[in-house]
Amino acid sequence: KELTDRYQSPIDGGYRDIKLVLGFKGHMCELQLTTTLFLEAKETTGHRKYEVVRELEAATKDGDVQRCLDAFDFGREHAATESDAAGEILIKDDQAKVLIHDAARRGHANIVHVFLREGADPNTQDADGNTVLHVAASQALDLSERVVWAILSGAPNEIDFNIRNNDRKTAL
Repeated sequence: KELTDRYQSPIDGGYRDIKLVLGFKGHMCELQLTTTLFLEAKETTGHRKYEVVRELEAATKDGDVQRCLDAFDFGREHAATESDAAGEILIKDDQAKVLIHDAARRGHANIVHVFLREGADPNTQDADGNTVLHVAASQALDLSERVVWAILSGAPNEIDFNIRNNDRKTAL
């Protein structure tokens, strides 16, 4: 069902593996192929950051604010290093950087607020060049209004309204 090669592109902390998601008789199974040295890295911050990102992805998809808060708490306690706050996971991890976009797309204003509070950059652009404000403004009004307010109130001095997406459009 899925193949992820983190052996050639290790995650933060040096952890490497090849992950396979297999489907068998209606069940899904995750198989990780790794080496002893990388199992040691798994017990450090690298894999724990991955666990936080994976939990944030699931919580964002489900619209579960408390699960997001819990994931950040776990990150602060187990995945952060001395020079790395829990919110740094959102800034440094390519996959996590745009989770706020997914929350905006789904109309999860409270999750957008949590991500901004935890250090998500409102000016980060997704593959289409959209900032979170681009995404929020492009949604139906019933999904976007609260999200736009969460963005504007959560990071009022950080938003760059002049950023253009790949279609050369600003969020406004």
